[in-house]
Amino acid sequence: MRKINITVEGVVQIPVRVKLDLLVRADDDANLDYVLKQFGRGVPRTAKADVEDISVEAACITGLLDPEESLESQVGEFLEGGGKVAITSSEVTDSR
Repeated sequence: MRKINITVEGVVQIPVRVKLDLLVRADDDANLDYVLKQFGRGVPRTAKADVEDISVEAACITGLLDPEESLESQVGEFLEGGGKVAITSSEVTDSR
C-alpha cells in the first residue's frame, strides 16, 4: 500500500441564511406560493409573475462558521464530517 499526496481544488457549498426583500410584478390571479417556490428553485419568472428586484436585507452563514475559528479549520471539520465538495482539479504532488 502506498501513501499519495494530492492537491485538490474544489467548491464547498456552505449554507447561508438570508432575509430578502422581493419586488414582484404579478397578475391578479397569480399564485404567490407557486411564484416563491419557483424563485427558490432559481426561476425568477413564471407565466403570471416576474421577480423584478431582489434586495438582501441580512445574510449569515449557518451551522458551520464560528467567528473565533479560522475558515480553513472549519471547512476541514465540515469535510471530515462527510460534507460534500465538487472537485474542479487535482494533481498528485507526492507518492511513496
